[in-house]
Parts: sequence; C-alpha cells; structure tokens
Amino acid sequence: MKSFVAQIGSFTLESVRSFGGYSLLLAQTARSIFGRWPRLRLILEQMHRIGNASVPVVVTTGLFTGMVLAVQSYSQFRRVEMENMVGAVVLVSMVKELGPVLTGLMLAGRVGAAMAAEIGTMKVTEQIDALKSLATDPVKHLVLPRFASCVLLTPVLTMMANFVGIIGGFFVSVRGVGIAKFYYIENSLAWLKVGDVV
Repeated sequence: MKSFVAQIGSFTLESVRSFGGYSLLLAQTARSIFGRWPRLRLILEQMHRIGNASVPVVVTTGLFTGMVLAVQSYSQFRRVEMENMVGAVVLVSMVKELGPVLTGLMLAGRVGAAMAAEIGTMKVTEQIDALKSLATDPVKHLVLPRFASCVLLTPVLTMMANFVGIIGGFFVSVRGVGIAKFYYIENSLAWLKVGDVV
C-alpha cells in the first residue's frame, strides 16, 4: 500500500513540476514577443518548415474529410428526402469544426513531433547550453520563431483544408450521388455566415 501511495505522490509531484515548466516556458515566450525579435531569416525558415511541409498532409486530410462528410450526410438525408442540404452541412461543418480541428491535429502530430525531436536532440547534445554561453536567449532563438510561424500559418492552413474539403464534398455530391450543382451551391451559401468563418 505504501508503494502505491508513493507512486501516486511521485506522479502528482512530477505532473505539477511539468506543468510549472510549461507555464514558465509560455511566460518566457509571451515576454519575448514584446522584446527584440530574432532575425527574419529564422522566422522564414520555420514558416517554410511548418507551412510548405504541412500542405500535403493538411490538403489530403481536408479533401477526404469533405468527401466522407458528403457521403455520410447524403446517406442520412436521403431517408428524409433532404439531399439538397448536403452542401450546407459539408460547408458549415468544415468551416466551423472539422477544418480547424483536423488542421490543428495534423500540425500537432507532424510539426509538433518534429519540433520536439529537434529541440530534444539539441538539449541532449548541449547545443542549448552553448546558446546560453554565447549570451543568446534560447527562447528567442528557438521557441519564438516556431511559435510565431505556427500562429501565423495555422489560419492559412485551416483555410486551405476548408477549401479543399468543400471542393471534395462538392465533387462527391454533384458527380458521385447526383445532387444538382445549383442546390449544392445555393444551400451552402445560404447557410454559411461570416461569424462561422471568423
């Protein structure tokens, strides 16, 4: 029984310590936003890594999500004879929920893993200590360019995923199951509001 309690205690202590470390890193990153920024070349390099390298996975995910959403919506709406509303469901679902969520997941999985591996390797090989010894702030040099690139590029990648998903849903609905193009576009535009996009 003692060992079980000790394990829970050590797990709790480690969780609090990790949360404290994450909070300190977030505070340092927020503070460095208002200071002197690193060279533009570092930010552009990270934007290329995060943006260009993520386009294929984000576009593929958005495309197939829109297509599957159209097929599933059609199979349900056909029972109640509302097939013409498939466009509205695909558009609103992609813009409000699935586009941002799936883009975030793809970025966290693809880009987040790469960043964690890169910075972890730098920590093990003492490159971060070398930056400190050269009077370079590791948060400004390593974290801020990655953070700024993610913040700037996530909305762009989300819009790409939304657009491709809507196009995929359109082709499945119009070419695949035979919904009239007019009804797909008309119902989509009628149900989408500016607040949904925002």
